[in-house]
Amino acid sequence: MTPMTLIQVSPEQLEEIVNRAVERALAGAGQGGPAEKDILTVAEAGEIANRSPETIRDWIASGRLRALPRSGRQQYRIRREDLEAALVSPTPNLDAEAWADGVIALDQRRAKGG
Repeated sequence: MTPMTLIQVSPEQLEEIVNRAVERALAGAGQGGPAEKDILTVAEAGEIANRSPETIRDWIASGRLRALPRSGRQQYRIRREDLEAALVSPTPNLDAEAWADGVIALDQRRAKGG
């Protein structure tokens, strides 16, 4: 597991950081790009959040990010508003039981090598 570095920022600073990141994502998106869509793939959400698809899937498994389950190749679809909420507030309306289930599922997935 990669060690995490914690930084201290005020809520106002965090809001400014997120706003700038969203503005950059919106400005850099081409026709039909992720910034113009309301429903995102894991890869698109990762691009907007400047995180890897694995991190986005970890957020979903832990309950930090809500996602719509899908069958087939695309496992999840993420509503833009849910991604924005996860970026602004890391634990919006976190359900402790869902979080614990997600952590256990994530540990099991990692133990299997997936």
